[in-house]
Formats: sequence, C-alpha cells, structure tokens
Amino acid sequence: MLLLLACTTSQPEPEQAPARRPNLVLVTLDTTRADRMGAYGHEDAQTPVFDGFAAQGVRFERAYTTVPLTIPAHSSMFTGLYPPRHGVHDNGSAILAEHFTTLAEHLRDAGWATGASVGAFVTTRAWNLDQGFDVYFDAVEGQGRWSQERPAREVVDDAIGWVQKQNDPFFLWVHVYDAHDPYAPPEPVEGLEERPYDAEIAYVDQQIGRLRDAIDTPTAWMLVGDHGEALGEHGERTHGLLLFENVVRVPFVVTSPEGQPAVVDTPVSVVDVLPTGLGLMGVSSPAELDGVDLSVALSGGVLPNRRLYMESWTPWLVYGFHPEVALVEGPWKWLATPSSRLYNVVEDPAESTDRTGEHSVDPSLLVRLQEQEIGGGDSLALDPAVRAQLDALGYLGGSDAAPWREVDVKDRMDDIKALRQPAPDQEAKLRALLERDPEFNAARGQLARLLLAKGEHEEALALYEAMVASTPTNLILRVNHAAALGQAGRPDDAIVVLHSVLEQLPDDNVARSALLEVLVNAGRAEAALDQAEQWHAQAPDDVDMMAWTGLLRVLVGRVSEGRPLLEASLQDGVPRPQVNLVLARIADANGEFDQAIAHLEAELAWFPDSAEAHMLLGRARMMQSQWEEAIADFSRAVDLRPSDVEAHRGRAQAAFNTGDYALCEEYLQSALTRAPKDPEVLLLLANLQDKQGKAVEAKATFERAKEAKAALR
Repeated sequence: MLLLLACTTSQPEPEQAPARRPNLVLVTLDTTRADRMGAYGHEDAQTPVFDGFAAQGVRFERAYTTVPLTIPAHSSMFTGLYPPRHGVHDNGSAILAEHFTTLAEHLRDAGWATGASVGAFVTTRAWNLDQGFDVYFDAVEGQGRWSQERPAREVVDDAIGWVQKQNDPFFLWVHVYDAHDPYAPPEPVEGLEERPYDAEIAYVDQQIGRLRDAIDTPTAWMLVGDHGEALGEHGERTHGLLLFENVVRVPFVVTSPEGQPAVVDTPVSVVDVLPTGLGLMGVSSPAELDGVDLSVALSGGVLPNRRLYMESWTPWLVYGFHPEVALVEGPWKWLATPSSRLYNVVEDPAESTDRTGEHSVDPSLLVRLQEQEIGGGDSLALDPAVRAQLDALGYLGGSDAAPWREVDVKDRMDDIKALRQPAPDQEAKLRALLERDPEFNAARGQLARLLLAKGEHEEALALYEAMVASTPTNLILRVNHAAALGQAGRPDDAIVVLHSVLEQLPDDNVARSALLEVLVNAGRAEAALDQAEQWHAQAPDDVDMMAWTGLLRVLVGRVSEGRPLLEASLQDGVPRPQVNLVLARIADANGEFDQAIAHLEAELAWFPDSAEAHMLLGRARMMQSQWEEAIADFSRAVDLRPSDVEAHRGRAQAAFNTGDYALCEEYLQSALTRAPKDPEVLLLLANLQDKQGKAVEAKATFERAKEAKAALR
C-alpha cells in the first residue's frame, strides 16, 4: 500500500487552463425613464430583454442621475465623481479633462480590450468620453450638431462586429439614443403606434437583445439610463431643466455570471457605475470616489445609506436663474433652491405634496459640494492673452464666473412657456418680459436674434454682452455672440471670441465654421482657406472641413481643386448649405445643365427656402427650354425675396418664351415697380411691345434701355 501510495503521489497534477476573466458590457439608455420599463412596473411596456436582465440580476429601484443631460451624466459614470468634482455641468460648455482616469482606462490598464459604439453627437469623442477606449464608433449624422444621431441598430451592428473579433476579455460601452426627442422609432413596434416614446424604448430593447445574443462568453452587464424625460409633467416638455423624479430617476440593472437576483430599495447614483464596473471585474477602485461598488448586492451584501447629489445648471446658463440642486436621502428628496421643496418620493412619487418643515434636512453635503473648486473639466482653460482680450471686450464680466440670481426656475415656468410660443407681436412680448425682469437671459437671446434679423446690431450686441457676462462658461452662447459681432461688422472681436472657444473645444466644427464664415465675410478668404486647409490636413475624413476647404478653394478661384472635395463631401448624405449650390454653379458654367439641375434639386430638398437655389434652378431650366418649370422656380424666388429684381425679370422672360404675353406683361410690371431703370427689364419690355405690335413704344423703350445701360458704365 505504501509503495502504491508513493507511486500515485509521484504523478504530476494535470494543468488546468486559467479561467477566462469575464467581459463587461455597459449599456447606457439615453432619455429613458425608469417608470417606462416593464421591470419597474409599466404594464404596457415592451421591454422583455431589459426585464430579463432585471430578473436575473440586481434591479435598483431608486437610481438617480447626477445631471439630466447626457455629457455630464456620462462624465459622472466614467469617473465616479459628481459634477462639482469633474467639472462638466452641462452639454456644450466643457469636456471631460484628460487628468481623470475613466472606467475604460482602468480596465484597459488591467488587461481588458476596450471598445465603444455610441449613438449621438453628445457622446462623440469631441467631449473626451473616448478616454481609454481602443476603438470608438461614433459616426453620427444629421443637420446641426445637437441633432446628429444614428439608430440603435447601427450602434449595435458596430458593437457586434467588434465583439466578434475579440479573444481577450473585453469592456464594451454601448450608448443608444433613440428615446430622445423627437420620438420617431426607425422601425414600427406593433401595439405602440400611438405611443412613440414607448415605441422608441421598445425598439432599443430589441437591439439590446441582438447584442446579448451575440455574446457567448461569461459577461457581466450594467444597463443604466443617463436621465429620464419629463413628457410635459411639472411644466417641462423634455429634460435638462428641473430635477423632478421623471427626469432624474433612471433604470439601473447589474448582472454577473455568478450573481444572485435581488431588488434593492436603497437609493443609488450613476456615480456608482465606475466602482461597480471595477468590482464586477475584480479590479480595485481608486480612493475618494463619490460612487460606491454596487456589485456587493449580487451576493446579498447591504449597501450603505448615503445622501445623493444632483444638479442642473440649465436654469443659470439659459435663463440666468439659480441652478437646480437636489439631495436624496432615504425616502426624502430636497430641492435646495430659493423656493425649496421637500418630498417623500416613496410615498409621493409624483412629488405633489411639499413636506418642508416636517423633516429636518442637514445641508452639510450640499455645502461641501458647492464649495469645492468648480471647473475640474476643461471648461475655461484659456490662454492668458485671449482671456485679457475677452475681459477688455467685457465678455467675461471681469471674473471667471458671475454669481447666479436668487430666482427659482420652478416659479417662472409660465414665462418659459411663453418664450416657446412665438406670436406676431413677439418683440413686444419679449420687451414686456424684460421690463419685468431685465436679466431674463432667454428673453434677451430671443430679442437679440429678432434685432439682428432687422439689422439693429447695436442693441442686439448689448443683449449678447449682458448674457455672456452673466454666463461666461456657455460656449454655445459665445459662438452665437461671435456670429452677431461678425454680422455687425466687428470681425476682429468675433475672431477673438471664436479662438477662445476653440481653445476649449479644438475639434468643434460649429465654432470652426463660424470662424471661417467671419473671415470670408470680412474679405479674408485666403486666410479662411489657410485655416480650413490646416484642419482638413489634420483630419482628412472630417467631412465638414472637407466641404469648407472645397468651398473656399472655389471662392479663391481654385475651382478644379475645390470641386472634387465638394463632391466627396456629399457622400455622407448630411445637409450642408452651399455645397450643392456651388457645384451647380460650376456645372452651369461648364454647360452641364442636367448636373446643375440635379445639384439644385438636392439643395432644395434640404433647404427648400433657399431663394438663391430657386433662382439658379430657374436659370438652368431656361437653358433647357423648360419654361413652365422656370416660371415656378422664379416665382418661388420672388416669394422668398420680393425685392429681387432679377427674379421678377426671370419669370417674365420665361413667360415671354412660352408666348403668354399677358402673363409676361404682368410680371414685367412687378419688376418695373421695383426697378424702373433696369436696362435688362426695359429691354425685355421693348421685345414684348414689339411682339404686341407696338412698334413706336418698343423703339422708345429700347432707347431708354440703351441710356440706362450707358448710365451704369
């Protein structure tokens, strides 16, 4: 027996392959209310995939965002920090600073492959949310940067394509944007035809199911909303302004291969995403986070009771009011603003009964957060020389940030609603609002735009200067201000402001385009082209800069070099003003009238109110002897620009060519009323009179035309 034992124990143990570390998938559900998911009690929801994750993992009954806006909410998810610490408070005024270590960076450094596929402009790499990702799919489309998005199917297609190439454990982030306004599901959802918001969520759920089915290795999942949607409750149409439950309470589910299902009532926050993701992967979290590791709940662990913080700077940045700030502790939610409110949101989820005075609120956490250094993000890191110029121009109000006013936005929702309902006497209504409240920024902005359209630049600029002084961190406002300065004939001042914006967001094509436009309008086309060429060289696939470079090359006479870039810029199908228009001019000059017409029809499909496009299309149709069509195009140009004599004359000429001399005479009278000495109009009138048998009148008119033409030399 001893011999046998010795022989047995001398055999080497068989080697076992090390267990594969699990994957982590984070799905962020843009604009998704918790109470619209089946797992959270919405009986009419069609969310079986999400509900399945909730049934097999931990569902957090009361999860909150930090800000009801996408960029700051995701900044909190990826850093584990509240906005006063990471410095991103709204969409558009800051990017996540490089010195923060994100969830993706932690996992990449620990050996995970990292990839992301996102669905909207607000999650593109422009905001530094790509920190730590090896691959980042963010090719969104749309007219205007804030409306650029792509459907969840495309987002998931990219994600699946990447996952199928991975051998190592991976961290995948998928961001789906479909539930965001406007509610228009790309594919119909049976039974939800009359409820488009729910249909958008159902469509997203289907696409998450495709992703789930494509992953066959051990994987932990986190599915979390970035914020909710008001849907008209409490006077708010969408989100971003107030902090009621409909916009701050989000769905949040966590699963792991070995985890046990549970429902947790303890309030949690999106700041918990980073430590929870690391905990699921067995990676230690850094110290001094605001978030906590929720993965302990998968094994029956108890979460700490704590106060949660949330904010909205939109009341300040847009209206000049006090920011919205809220604390949640246990069943209580305190809206800590000038007209503070206290709700027991467990008993009163609709927040209909203010319980102020019934519960003592210790504001120590709120005070601590608000006293911290504001601006941890790259929000106002300006070159000192540029800052000095901005101070001299009055743009920064002499300080880094002006204090907000002690006005509670919840008390001013009727005024905000009035701003959203334009009327024929809108200017008078805006002036009445400003008479009652001269610092009402949204009314200032609307009035400034009206005044600019009327050419009343000085008053418009004064309004912009007051707005920028009160909210200097608002980059969108500063770009608009710069555009107004350019329109008012102050290009140098506009350029200073735009350079300051581009220091903070170097890749922002809205600010870039504004700068190029200011330079062109100031007669500095060559300087504009030099700048566009630099940006195009840095990112040859950036279609916006491709289009700008092509336009500017044509403008300075380098047509053969500009045309290929303009044609290439059309390939993404994104509407860009002037591109088709300029290509049509080039085709027309080359006698390529069919191409000219095709480009102009494309321009008008995107920009139907372009008087210039209608004019050019009318001319091209004249070259093709399409008289009736030309009359329609010139008539539309007249409707859009009644003072355009060339449009009046063009439709008169087209009518003349049809032989309808009575119609031609009607159109000519309209032209003569506006330009009685225009030689081309007079010449057409002479020809008409000759056709009508009025030889004497025709000869006299012809002489007048010659005199008018000579006077122009």
